[in-house]
Amino acid sequence: MDPGQQATIERLAGLLTRDGLRVACAESCTGGRIAAALTAVAGSSAWFDCGCVVYSYPAKCSLLGLDRARLDREGAVSAWAVEAMCAGLLTRCGADVVVASSGIAGPGGGSVEKPVGTVYLCWQRRGEPPYFGHEVYSGDREAITAQVVRGALEGLVRLLE
Repeated sequence: MDPGQQATIERLAGLLTRDGLRVACAESCTGGRIAAALTAVAGSSAWFDCGCVVYSYPAKCSLLGLDRARLDREGAVSAWAVEAMCAGLLTRCGADVVVASSGIAGPGGGSVEKPVGTVYLCWQRRGEPPYFGHEVYSGDREAITAQVVRGALEGLVRLLE
C-alpha cells in the first residue's frame, strides 16, 4: 500500500472511530480491493463492517436487491446502479457509511458512450442522501482499479469531514 493510501485510510479510521461509525462497501469493478485496502490496517475490525463483491447482474439483484428490469435498462455502469448498491447495502448490513463502485476496468468492455475507464462511485451515510462520483480513468486494468480505490477512500473521508 502506498503511503498516500495508508494516510487516507488512517484519516478515515480516525473519523469513523471519532463518530462511532462502521463502513461497508459494495464493489463491482474493484473486485474487493476497497475492502482489502480498508482491512489491511490493523484495528479495522473496530470500524469495518463488511464488503460485498457483486460482479454479475444476478448477484447485484439477489445480494443487494437491484431491480433486474431497471438494471437491464440503465446498465451496471451508471449512477442509478451505484446508488441502488448503496441503498441495498444499507438495508442489509449494520454499517453507517457505505461506498459502491461500478465501472469498466478493461482492457475490453468499453463503448463510445462508456469507454474503458468509465467509473461511477456512490457514497452514502445512513439517513442522508447519497453523493456521486463519475470519472473516466486512464491506464491499464490495474491502474484504473487503483485509481477507483483511491477515489472511493478519499470520498469516504470527504463524506465524514
